[in-house]
Amino acid sequence: MLLPGMAPCRGLAYSFSPMLGVSFMPTALHRIFGWQMEAFASKRLLLTSLLGEEIMQVAHSVRMADGLPARIEQVERFIRQKGCHLEDEPGLVERIIQYIQGEGTDLHVHQLARRLGIHRRRMERLFKRQVGISPKQYIQIHRLQKAVWLYLNSPCLDVQDVVCMCGYFDQAHFIREFKAFTGKTPGQFLNRSPAEKGEEKTSKLMSILNMKF
Repeated sequence: MLLPGMAPCRGLAYSFSPMLGVSFMPTALHRIFGWQMEAFASKRLLLTSLLGEEIMQVAHSVRMADGLPARIEQVERFIRQKGCHLEDEPGLVERIIQYIQGEGTDLHVHQLARRLGIHRRRMERLFKRQVGISPKQYIQIHRLQKAVWLYLNSPCLDVQDVVCMCGYFDQAHFIREFKAFTGKTPGQFLNRSPAEKGEEKTSKLMSILNMKF
């Protein structure tokens, strides 16, 4: 299955067969296959609908391979054979992503475009084509992921501390954005209990890291 961006994959956890997953960098599917990623946003797709019989042959090779390293090699070989498609403004979207990940949690899109010397509309068009979502959505997701990680891993911080550190206007803004992505308030979702086990904390982090946009 293709779960683009950060779509959740909890539904796959009930499979009784071993699975081999591949996590791609934000622009990788566009560069490898030439796909216009905006068309895949918020969708779950069977790879057979995109790659047909070819992906079935790869799946068969993976199943028949002896051991995990051999299975990974089969997948890597398939990806290498696809080559790399030409893209508009090579490397530009990667620069935008690196900037956001480095210091962009408190940025507005127009500030990001100005700092990188890019016209805002051109930046948004390229970003959606290669990543599937807008720069604004990417900033929101990155900011929320950072906030959850800080809150769950820093017992000395309260919600207001996290709000300030992650660039939210105020606590109401944080709660509104958090609920828009998770369907719950921070208190309902996080529930940072002293007795919380490590696997429970990991589960919360993963549900945010695999967030659907």
